[in-house]
Amino acid sequence: MPSNINFIGLYEHSLDSKSRLMIPQVYRDIVARAESSLKFFLNRGFDECLAMYTESTWNEMVQVVKSHKEGELSDEETRKFSRWFFSSAVEVVPDKAGRILIPEHLRQLAGLRKQVVLIGVSDHVEIWDAERHAYVNAAKKGDYERSAKEAFRRL
Repeated sequence: MPSNINFIGLYEHSLDSKSRLMIPQVYRDIVARAESSLKFFLNRGFDECLAMYTESTWNEMVQVVKSHKEGELSDEETRKFSRWFFSSAVEVVPDKAGRILIPEHLRQLAGLRKQVVLIGVSDHVEIWDAERHAYVNAAKKGDYERSAKEAFRRL
């Protein structure tokens, strides 16, 4: 993934009455420095959140998915994942106020209501419903150390 992209931090925002979300200025600045255009690709994420990618990161993700798809067309899980991955994705460009429109199908997939949390995860941003995020963090409180041990063991 592009080394010049490094999203970090947690930001709390609200969806407005038109389902638009303000992208934090710090994230827009990262993209403006690293990319040729200020646009994002939104898609379903894991754990009932949305994933937001820059154009270059999205293009790399597409190549990874395509490379697996070409070699395993007969595999039902590969076809299913490819279908879900590409059919739920949308390209979004922030308006002059830095807001993006989150389509209804993606709001439903992630259970987004009014309050949302944006989390930098290095090469992408996760968008969570604020209540869901709080619940998941509380439920997984002891997993940080365990996850760190597992992740660093594999390095």
